[in-house]
Amino acid sequence: MCEILFRGKRSDNGKWVYGDLYHRKICGAISPTIHTMDYTGGNVIPTTVGQYTGLTDKNGTKIFEGDILKVFYYGKSKIFGVVKFGETRFFIDDNFMGGDIKSKAPMSDMFSKYDFEVVGNIHDNPELIKIG
Repeated sequence: MCEILFRGKRSDNGKWVYGDLYHRKICGAISPTIHTMDYTGGNVIPTTVGQYTGLTDKNGTKIFEGDILKVFYYGKSKIFGVVKFGETRFFIDDNFMGGDIKSKAPMSDMFSKYDFEVVGNIHDNPELIKIG
């Protein structure tokens, strides 16, 4: 069975929390909340919410939407890409980097061809996607 897991940055202290995502109405507004088994979750910043892809990088790190990946392929130089969800699948977007993989193939297909490593995420490390 696929592990359904979300992460988001808490709105009160900026720390990452991992767990189930649910929405609750607070003062007339819908607020996303991460619920964890140990009750360390809480309201999260909506733009930071990302779903676990079901994949791990070459070091065993779980890969979430918004993660920035280093891609190793055919002995060539390293490039970066951002994990996104669209058209019913997770994919690595490298268009903003001028990358040469240029594919919206499902990540699971990409993992059979290349090695990946999580080097950060778009919320904590936006400077990484400007390296070009």
